[in-house]
Amino acid sequence: MVIMHSQLETKYDHFSSLKYDTYKKFIAEQNKYLALTGESFINQAEKEYFDNSYQIPVFKTNKEKLSLIDLNNDFKFRRSNLTGLDINDIKDLVNNYSVLNTHKKQDETLKKEDFKQANIAAIVACRLKSSRLKKKAILKIGDMTSIELCIKN
Repeated sequence: MVIMHSQLETKYDHFSSLKYDTYKKFIAEQNKYLALTGESFINQAEKEYFDNSYQIPVFKTNKEKLSLIDLNNDFKFRRSNLTGLDINDIKDLVNNYSVLNTHKKQDETLKKEDFKQANIAAIVACRLKSSRLKKKAILKIGDMTSIELCIKN
């Protein structure tokens, strides 16, 4: 910051500098707020608001029972007094192969009881009508049937 020389009259000095009196006022105002730098920025009422209304995931659209959850596209985050799981809890359930156990409406939150473990199955089709070796899929090769060996491999 440049302070204007009070004794001299210059053509351009007033464009880029402050008069001494203005500078003193500026410093006085600045000193009023200097003590605030060590203070908490958020007052108690704001802290309580943030503590009681943190952002929680709610559904963007309705979701059907037994649907898979898409963490990237199914949710929007809202500050609300509703209770529900946070995104990390939902992520853990999804990563452990859980699906929705109930229909959920738009803007609803999720609770742990809204999930159930998914039933995962595999169907292996095999023919039992071989003309050269009847029922070859269920014949033993060592200790296992041929279909068991296929699945194992």
